[in-house]
Amino acid sequence: MKRHLFITEKNLVSPRWKQACPIAQIVAEKNDIATFQETEICWILAGIPNWLTIIRKYETQGTPVVVMTKRLTVEELCQALEAGARGYLEALSSSHIIEQASATIQSGALWIPSGLLANLVGRLAKSAPTPAANQEKLLQKLTKRELEVATQVITGQSNKQVALTLNITERTVKEHLTSIFYKLKVKDRMHLMLLLKA
Repeated sequence: MKRHLFITEKNLVSPRWKQACPIAQIVAEKNDIATFQETEICWILAGIPNWLTIIRKYETQGTPVVVMTKRLTVEELCQALEAGARGYLEALSSSHIIEQASATIQSGALWIPSGLLANLVGRLAKSAPTPAANQEKLLQKLTKRELEVATQVITGQSNKQVALTLNITERTVKEHLTSIFYKLKVKDRMHLMLLLKA
């Protein structure tokens, strides 16, 4: 049976983790990490040794990773997302929040605290796009209309706002986004923002 794996430091273990995820293993020793198989979600504490490398390892294996933190920051959130994490939350969150995050991640979406999400989108929208050579090559894969949709999305606009701006239907926006995600090999609009605003 699949289980949740919590990777933390010795002095930070919350009973809420097992309340939310009864079939969970909690490890604080680096050597124990590789011994668990069939992991449904890996929860990792930001700041432990090699935490970004561990995220990449599990993400490469197809295991979703949620980063737990002692203090929420946009900088750490960006590091986590760029490494492949699917969620970010406070390590001492309530069991209810952990359950919600778990369900959200399992449905294929991202879990980001709303206050940080607004801050992140605002920061990305204010920064000027600086496409590198590889970003230019990626953008060449898009049609003219897909590029227009992507340009609107990375400013933080909703599908409805993009539809109004480009005088198309929301359904058409969704179809273009599906194609954009496939062509650029991104999972969702947040990863699209990170790719195009990096």
